[in-house]
Amino acid sequence: MAGSWSAFMCWLLLLLLLVHPSLSESVRTRSLSDKENRHGTLGAKESVVSKTSDCTDTAGNRSETSAPHRVHFGEVVENGSKCAEAASSKSSLKKVKLAASHPDWRKLLDEFGSFPSSERAAVWCGLLRLPRCAVIHRNLDGKVLHDAVPLYSSMADQSLRNTFRRTLSCLYYWAPQLSSVPWVPSFVFPFVKSLQHTPLICFELCVTLLVSWCRLWFSTAPDALVPPVLNTVEMLVCDASPRLMAALMHAHVTAHTYVWPLLSTAFAQVLSAEDWAVAWDHLLCRPPSFLLCFAAAYTLCLAPAIRTAAADQPRHIENLYSQESYLPVRSVLKRAAELHDSMKLDAELLCRLDAITPFPEGGLPVFHNIPDMQAIKLDSSAAEGGGGALQTLGWSLDEAEFERERAALREREERCIAAIRRVRKQHFGLS
Repeated sequence: MAGSWSAFMCWLLLLLLLVHPSLSESVRTRSLSDKENRHGTLGAKESVVSKTSDCTDTAGNRSETSAPHRVHFGEVVENGSKCAEAASSKSSLKKVKLAASHPDWRKLLDEFGSFPSSERAAVWCGLLRLPRCAVIHRNLDGKVLHDAVPLYSSMADQSLRNTFRRTLSCLYYWAPQLSSVPWVPSFVFPFVKSLQHTPLICFELCVTLLVSWCRLWFSTAPDALVPPVLNTVEMLVCDASPRLMAALMHAHVTAHTYVWPLLSTAFAQVLSAEDWAVAWDHLLCRPPSFLLCFAAAYTLCLAPAIRTAAADQPRHIENLYSQESYLPVRSVLKRAAELHDSMKLDAELLCRLDAITPFPEGGLPVFHNIPDMQAIKLDSSAAEGGGGALQTLGWSLDEAEFERERAALREREERCIAAIRRVRKQHFGLS
């Protein structure tokens, strides 16, 4: 009888739970509550609460969004983009702070050979101590496109085209003299292509390179058609391999052929995208003079092909500098390191090459690498005074300094020619 009564009560309870679902939810909630109290936990920790977060850009502007947003290396967030998790945002900011203060980038680069591609923008930013001043970049980028920027209508990627044109416009507004320099777009383009999703870092990186790494790429005399750095690279090649220099001279190949195509395109013309990024990881970790050693090392690594082409078809040497190379980039970097460790440059020239101009606080460095090339109108009395060609053209360069540089270059050229003659006499039986 008792068993029948228990069975009856169980069936009755089951029927009540089916008829009233709210009772079932109540029983389940009470069971969970008792279990949490027993383990000393709070139910609030088990629930996910979505809260509104504030995303702050480097300019200090705050914008409220419905979900946490990941600020990518100080760039201004585009409208309509979704925010990532708050933990990811904090992680990104930590990476930039780490890049700005890490003292051992050279050690990491020597160990692994390159920086991680996903973190390369942050590493370069911290390595060069770029300020990431979004206010200045936004002001320059907000101006009407500079008149000197071409259309580049043949570029298929419209996003890359727009970023490239905007970057050039910012550079031309910052330093109007650059609009008259024909190689600036070809030098800037590979950096824009690599950093097109971080235009602020790209702009500041280009400013740093043009002010410090390209310091002596600009002519310093009215009749100088060859940038001074070409003479330096030519001297490095001659000192390392006089026989190779003799072959180049025999084929009537000048530094315009085997140096300038490399420098004016930032080596993008001869390196694949991956090798180019690896090369610039090393170039930015070294002093600016290492860039010239890398250009010389590239020619030295091509020595067998150059000698063969010089003997058969000298014009084919140009093809070696206008197409993607088969050389392993790490071999070229190793040869460049050897050149840099053993190079013998004038102390004053080396100091000028390796001087890096920092960003002033809250501003941009003053670009003064190009002398004032605009002719000035002198009255008849000033013209009769005979101020000289430099003063007539309005050049700010000291004539005495120019003559000293010219004498130093002439001395280096004479040493190089003497070495070439010794090699020609030894190997070719020529005087």
